[in-house]
Amino acid sequence: MGRRIPFLLIVFQAVATVLTDDLLHYITDKSFDTALRECAQYFLISNETLARYYQQRFPCVDEVKQLVRCTMINLNAYDDNTGPLENVLGNFFKPHVWDTKHTERTKNCVARALNRTSPSDVFQRAYDTFICYYHQLGTLVSDDQLVPCTPLEFKQVMTFVESALNMPAEVLLQYSQGNVLNEPSYPNALYIFAVRAGYYSVSDGIQLGNLYTQFGVPEISMTLRHRRCANS
Repeated sequence: MGRRIPFLLIVFQAVATVLTDDLLHYITDKSFDTALRECAQYFLISNETLARYYQQRFPCVDEVKQLVRCTMINLNAYDDNTGPLENVLGNFFKPHVWDTKHTERTKNCVARALNRTSPSDVFQRAYDTFICYYHQLGTLVSDDQLVPCTPLEFKQVMTFVESALNMPAEVLLQYSQGNVLNEPSYPNALYIFAVRAGYYSVSDGIQLGNLYTQFGVPEISMTLRHRRCANS
């Protein structure tokens, strides 16, 4: 996927039209607190109890472990088999400007935590992962962040694109075989897909942050850092 990113960015720019207000399309933004409170409702945890857990900085008790794991899964930021998705979970924490070792320190903390806990203890592993981010990466932020698409949601977005463009079976066959660059409908299909999934904004252009959150391509992260440095 990484090799295709520069080409995708060029295509997004080439097919863009000048429009104004953005719509939600198929885009989901949530804060950590929103996802936490949704999970609290699932488990019948009161607002008063949540406030106490915040005040106690997420104590190591069974209910908090269950709540934290649900929250990270709710944000598509954690997998029991592979651990945290750094490009997603990291968005919910803001490192201190003077802390240049936060990423390495957090990774090492997560690795140690997962190595010492049995894979069957999914709640402890998820909790320990969150605590590593909470203690090592930075401050938990209150802003909404993109919740990336799951594979099933990706399929749903692509199904919408196919239907919207009335794409015939022979074109879909070409797509499945990777023969897309010379297919006439490909720029339109890519544009609709990118706008609907939140990777391109008709008013603000390419959404590098959303692309990185979805795909985790290191080159996108580097571009984002360079852009932020240039604007600072």
